[in-house]
Amino acid sequence: KVYYAGPFPPGYEIKLKGPSVENIEMNKKMIELKSKEKKESKDEEKRFWADNYGVLVAKANTDDSKPSSISLVSPISIEEKKLKPSSLGLTLEMMLKFDIVPQAKDNKFAPVTLFKSSDSNWELKLTGKGEVIYNIEKKSPFNLGKLGLDSGKWVHIAVVTTKKVVKLYRNGKLKNQLKFAASSTTWECPSFTLGGRAMKGEKDGKNLSGMLASEFRIWGTERSSEEIKTLMRVRFSKIEKKLQASLKRSAKLLVYLPLSESKSFKDTVEFKKESPFTVPKTVRKGTIMLPNTGTDKPVRYIRIQAEGEKKKLSFAQVQVFEYWMTEGWAKQMQLAPPMASFRILNGVLTRSAISSIVGLVNRWSNEESKSPLDCAPKMIKLNNAAIKSSQHIQKLELDDGHITVAVAMLQEFNRSMVNLLDYVDLSLPRNYSSLTDGVRDVRNYLFWFQKKQVWQAALKESTKPKKSVNVALDFIGAKEVFSKRKTDHKARRTLFGQCFQQLKNQDPDMFKVGVNVRAFQANYVGMGSIDAGGPYRDALENMCKELQSPALPLFMKCPNGRLEMGENRNTYIPRPTSTSAFHLTLYKFVGKLFGLAMRSKSLLSIDLPSIVWKPLVSDVVLETDVQAIDRVSWKVMELLREEEQKVERKTTSIGIFDSTMAQFKFQAAGADGKIRELIPNGKNTCLQWKNRKLFMEKTRDFRLHEFDKHIQAIRSGLGEVVPITFLSLFTWRELESQVAGYGMTDKQIDLLEKMTDYDGCSKDDSHIKFFWKMMRERFNNEQRVRFLVFVWGRSRLPLTSDDFEKKFTIQGHPSSGGNPDAFFPIAHTCFFSVEMPCYTSLDIMTQKILWAMNNCSSIDADGGPMGQRPVGPTDSDDELDTLFD
Repeated sequence: KVYYAGPFPPGYEIKLKGPSVENIEMNKKMIELKSKEKKESKDEEKRFWADNYGVLVAKANTDDSKPSSISLVSPISIEEKKLKPSSLGLTLEMMLKFDIVPQAKDNKFAPVTLFKSSDSNWELKLTGKGEVIYNIEKKSPFNLGKLGLDSGKWVHIAVVTTKKVVKLYRNGKLKNQLKFAASSTTWECPSFTLGGRAMKGEKDGKNLSGMLASEFRIWGTERSSEEIKTLMRVRFSKIEKKLQASLKRSAKLLVYLPLSESKSFKDTVEFKKESPFTVPKTVRKGTIMLPNTGTDKPVRYIRIQAEGEKKKLSFAQVQVFEYWMTEGWAKQMQLAPPMASFRILNGVLTRSAISSIVGLVNRWSNEESKSPLDCAPKMIKLNNAAIKSSQHIQKLELDDGHITVAVAMLQEFNRSMVNLLDYVDLSLPRNYSSLTDGVRDVRNYLFWFQKKQVWQAALKESTKPKKSVNVALDFIGAKEVFSKRKTDHKARRTLFGQCFQQLKNQDPDMFKVGVNVRAFQANYVGMGSIDAGGPYRDALENMCKELQSPALPLFMKCPNGRLEMGENRNTYIPRPTSTSAFHLTLYKFVGKLFGLAMRSKSLLSIDLPSIVWKPLVSDVVLETDVQAIDRVSWKVMELLREEEQKVERKTTSIGIFDSTMAQFKFQAAGADGKIRELIPNGKNTCLQWKNRKLFMEKTRDFRLHEFDKHIQAIRSGLGEVVPITFLSLFTWRELESQVAGYGMTDKQIDLLEKMTDYDGCSKDDSHIKFFWKMMRERFNNEQRVRFLVFVWGRSRLPLTSDDFEKKFTIQGHPSSGGNPDAFFPIAHTCFFSVEMPCYTSLDIMTQKILWAMNNCSSIDADGGPMGQRPVGPTDSDDELDTLFD
C-alpha cells in the first residue's frame, strides 16, 4: 500500500525504479497473476502487470495510528505570555480519542472541557452527548452539533473562527458553521488549560479517563478546508526542530503542544514547553515500482510548480493509486498521501532562499565544469563559506539536508523546463502568452548551465565569418577631450565616437564573431603599435571609460553616486535629456558593443544598475530598482504613504493632510536632478487628498519608465548582434555578467592563478609567491583591475577557464641580472604576459608594480607604422557646452 510518494525531507528516503514486465500479453486488459510463477517466486511482492497500469508497491514505516498523547482527566495549565489571538482569523485544532466504550445506560461520555482561556473569554467544551460547545468573546455559546466520537479511533477536530462565521471540521470535513459577529479584533490570552472534569450542571462521568488528546495547535490565521485535510495527517513532533521553529515564524503557528504520554500529570500541573518533542524521528523507506512502457526510466509522481503572483517554487503531489489483486483482476483506489513534508519544505524554502541556492549551484557548476543535472543532489558540494554568507539561507537556519532537498527539487524543475523550452515562443511580448510569461517569471530557478547550452547553440548558429575591417583611431586626440574638459556631443573626437563614425554603416554581421575573435583591427594613428590584440582590447577599455564620463553625453553617475549615499554608488545611468534621434543612434551602437562582448567574451568595463539591465531581458522594473539608484527622491513617496496611513487610521484629518502636502506640486525630480511636470500645468497643481492617487501613479510611472527610450535603443542594437529572444531566459545579473563580467574579486584571482603559465620561473619561486600574495592581500579590487589593464589591456577577466583566449604568462626578466629590485616589470598586452624581476621582498614588488601600472598603462606613443596623427576636427558651437563640472 502506498502511503507516501516523492522526495522526503532530511532523514527520509524513497527510491524510484522501473522494472521490466515479463510474460505479459500486451493486448490483454485483464491482469493475471500466474500461479506457477507465484510459487517459484521468493519475493511475495513481485507482480506482473499490463502496461496500461501504474503499479505501486511500497514498504514504509508509516504507522501513525498511535500518536503520543495524554489523558484529559486532569486539567493541564499552560503559560503562553505572548499569545494574542485574533477573532478575525483563528484556527484551533487537536486530536481526540476515547479508549474505552461508555458504560452509562444512556451511552453518554463524561463531559469535558477541551480548552479554556484563563479569563474564560475563549472556551471549547464537549458535552456528555458528544456535542461541541464553543464560546468566544463571552457571547452566547455556539452549539456546533455532535462531533461523532468513535471508541478506539482518533478523530481530528478543528474550529475555525473568522469575523463572520465559526466552522467545525471533523477529520477535514465541514460539519457545521454558524454566523458570528466579532466585537473586537484581538485579545490577550496569557494562559489556558486543557482537559478537566464535568462542566457545571452535569454529573461527573465515569469514562473521562479514557479521553486522550494529542497534537494541540493554535494558528493565528484561518485555515482552509484543504489545509485542514493536510494538517490532520501531520505529526509535528516527528519533524526536525529547525523546521518546527520555521513553522512558528512563517506559518503563524501560535501554539503547538504534542501532549506526550511520556509526561505524567496530576490534578493541575504546569506544562514545560522547553522540551515538548519527545518522539524520536523514524526513517521511512519506500519503493515505488512502475511498469515498463518501453524504457526503464523512473517515473516521478511529483510536480514541481511555480505558483502565485510571486511564482514561488513549490512541491505538489500528483495522482497516486493503491493496487491490489482480486481473483486475477487488478483493482485500484486513488489515495491522498500525506503532504506534510511537502508543506513544510514549501514553507521553509522561500523564493529568495531558492534563488540563493541556484546561485550556489551555478558557482559549483562553473568551478567543476559539470552539469547540475548529471549529478546526484548529494554530490553537488556547495561552497560552505558562500552558504554562511547568504543571509537568505542563514535566516531560515537551513541545514545540509534542507539544501540537498532543495537541489533535488531544482533538478526536477530544470529537467522539465529544458524539455518545455522547445514549445515556448520567447519572442512574444509580456501579457501576450501566459506560458511565455510564466517561463520568464521562473527564470531565477533555471540553472545557468542549462541556459548556457541553449544560448551557445543559438550563438553558434548565427555566427558569421570574420570580416576584414580596419578602424583608425586618434588616441591622443581622444585624450585631449579629457584634458580640455570638453564633451564630444557629435561623437567625433572620443575613441567611441571615432569608432562609431567608421562602423555605423557597416553590416551588423561584422559583430557576429566567435569567441575570442576581434570584430575589427584597431590602428592607433601616429603610434608605434601593431594590433595583435592589445590595441583592440585597449580601445574597448578606453571606450568604456569615455561612456562613463562627461566626455560623452550618454551616461552619468546615478543620484546615489553623486550624493555619496545608499547603494550602487559606482553605477551609471542613461542621461535623461539625451533622447534626440542622434543620441538614440549612439545608444544603439552601445547595444551592438554589448552584443559583441557577449559573443567574443571580450567583456566591457561598464557598471550599470538593475534598472538598465532588467528591461533588456524583458524583466519588470520595480520601485526597489528606482530606490537602488535614487534613495532621496523616493522619500517623497514614502512621506505621502505615511500621511495617507495616518488618515486611514484616523489619527489625523484630511484637512491636516492637505495642508501638510500642499508644499508638493505635480512635479518630480528626474535621475539627473531636473524637475519635470507630471501633468499639464503640474507646477501650479498642489498635492491634495483627492488627487493623491493620481500623484502616486504619475510619479511611479515617470520614475519606472524614465529610461525607456534609451534602453529600447540599446536593446535594438543588441538585437542586431545576438538572438535577443533568448535573453528572456536570463536574469538581469546573468546578462550583466555576460556583458561586463564580475570585476576582480577573490574568486577571479583564483581563476587567474589557475590560468597562469610560467616561463623562465616557477610557481614555487619566492617572487612568484610574493606576487599572488600581493594580488590577494595587498591589492584592492580597483588595483587588481589596473594591473589587468597593464598586462592585458582589459579590466575584466573571462567568466570561466573555457573563455580564455590564452593563459596569462609570467616570464623571467633577463635584464634585471643581479640587481632585480632596481627594475620595473615589463608588460606585453598583446600576448597577456609580464616579465617579472625576482624581487627580494613583497614590499619592493608592490612598490614597483604599482608605479608601473599607474604610469605605463598606455600604448607606446612614439610614432611608428601608422605615421603622423591627423589634425582633429574643429569645435562647433554646440560642442562648447561641456558636461564636465
